[in-house]
Amino acid sequence: MKFREVLGIDVSKKTLDIYLHCSSKHKVFANDCQGYLLLIEWLGKQGIPREALLVCFENTGIYSRSLADFLWHNGFNYVMENALQIKRSMGIVRGKTDKVDARLIAKYAYLRKEELELSQPKGQLIKAVSDLLTLRDRMVKQRAGYKAFLKELLLGQDHSDLLVGIHQRLIETLSEEIQSIHTQILALIKSDAMIENQYQLISSIKGVGFVAACYFIVSTDAFKRFKNHRRFASYCGVAPFKHQSGSSIKGKTRISHLANKKMKNILNMTAMAAINHNKELKRYYQNRVEQGKNKMSTINIIRNKIIARVFAVINRNSPYVEINKFAA
Repeated sequence: MKFREVLGIDVSKKTLDIYLHCSSKHKVFANDCQGYLLLIEWLGKQGIPREALLVCFENTGIYSRSLADFLWHNGFNYVMENALQIKRSMGIVRGKTDKVDARLIAKYAYLRKEELELSQPKGQLIKAVSDLLTLRDRMVKQRAGYKAFLKELLLGQDHSDLLVGIHQRLIETLSEEIQSIHTQILALIKSDAMIENQYQLISSIKGVGFVAACYFIVSTDAFKRFKNHRRFASYCGVAPFKHQSGSSIKGKTRISHLANKKMKNILNMTAMAAINHNKELKRYYQNRVEQGKNKMSTINIIRNKIIARVFAVINRNSPYVEINKFAA
């Protein structure tokens, strides 16, 4: 698609700093519905057809979500890019203002307008599940904190029964709320036949539990975001990469620290559960350890195996089958 103009937007909590690359025009609008309408009105005065304009901005979480939805529903082509991707493309930059950031974002998109993939907002169901999972994570961390403090209290000889009781009730309340979130997430999943089918397929793999299955669906946007399991493994930070240059640098193959840390942690727990409950992967892990292989390297292989299996059951649209149990 041929874009005549590129609009860079620096998104903050209250304002949108926008910059037209070719026209070198800067403007500031409020980051709300009224501001979005004024932005459309201003763009109309510039005489740029929507189909000839590419909009680019950084993914800033809740601050950019409403903007993305508005642009999508009003027929704009936009790219919501990773902030680190844009930052590393800027080179050496001295000084920082919202106007400068908007200009650099516009320049980034203009230079790459032929290769950037257009974005589209996640569905309402995926957003709802994602928000509930985020809330669940916060509650789990809070409960763990209360449990740790309660344990310390009980170790003391002169602990306060009042404090113990309060902590116990807080832990019980959080546990009930966490279970309530699980129920609500399941209800949302069951309300969509395609999402429910994906959930059932992923859950057929031993070691992949409720939380991991939900995170797979949310992180992949119901498996529309990544073309194959290798790209998703790279996104999660579990794909190995070579580290060498010329004849002097020949490092070990290693994973990158640029990753979705939450998904990487989920995969780590999933791999440990698979080692404990999946006979095939347990035997594979034990054999490699007995051969003197690195334990973390083996766990990372299992993480990649789990990702490959998840994408396989989704692509085949059939549950996972343990072939080894049918072997003679």
